[in-house]
Amino acid sequence: MFIRVLLLLTISFSVFADIQRLDYEGFTVWVDCEKRGAVKFQYIAQRDTGNFKRKSSFYYDPGLSKDCQQTSTKTYKKKGQGMTVVI
Repeated sequence: MFIRVLLLLTISFSVFADIQRLDYEGFTVWVDCEKRGAVKFQYIAQRDTGNFKRKSSFYYDPGLSKDCQQTSTKTYKKKGQGMTVVI
């Protein structure tokens, strides 16, 4: 019974959520405007050839309303923090 109620509430709230679907070349992202972040993504994994360099700056997506995007384009990296590699 509890699981049925929980499922019903989840479905009910998701109906009211402002979810935007963004289709890009090679992947799709669903953004929850209230949370200002991605809640789902889809892509087809392919061989990594190591050809892409990491971007040094971030920007707002012109295809998405500012109300749905994060409030900053700053990195999450803290000053002096290096890259963490987990093996």
